[in-house]
Amino acid sequence: EMYDLADLREYATGRLRRLHEYTMKEGAFTEYNSPTYTVVSLDALTQLRNDIRDPAALRMVDDLHRLAWEEIAFHFHVPTRQWAGPHSRCYRTLASEGLLALIQRGTDGRVNFGVDKPGLLDHRLPLPCPRDLEPLFTELSAPREVVKTFVKGQPPVVGTTYLHPAFTLGRRHFWPFRVKPWQ
Repeated sequence: EMYDLADLREYATGRLRRLHEYTMKEGAFTEYNSPTYTVVSLDALTQLRNDIRDPAALRMVDDLHRLAWEEIAFHFHVPTRQWAGPHSRCYRTLASEGLLALIQRGTDGRVNFGVDKPGLLDHRLPLPCPRDLEPLFTELSAPREVVKTFVKGQPPVVGTTYLHPAFTLGRRHFWPFRVKPWQ
């Protein structure tokens, strides 16, 4: 769009359409609930939201952008300020202050953890969080369970996250469960 190159725009729109169709069909990113790659995806999708002008392409990006924020919000454990599992890929045991700063920035400070850790791109990449997800970052008054099919293959990969005011547990399992007797 920026350089008015029709062939490149057609190619990019096709890639975006395939990514959107696949991800929405699965209901999660390939690197599902990943503290690393969900944020990488969120950064890229926010850049696309800022640059794309085509309404149809923008709707696809908005769907994916919301999906990324849902992964973070639905799995955020307020009492410990941790991103609960299960994770497809995670490089740290505990979430960094960077995650809290990202949430603060994405909510324009309406969710405030008192973290003052600006990132390199903060001044140009706002990463806006959908307002209806903000309460998931501020309160957990009762236990809640999140069950999500991350991969709808055979067998599907299902994740269960249990968020309790005192603790959180995450478990990835394949359905149907097949228990083998001890050999």
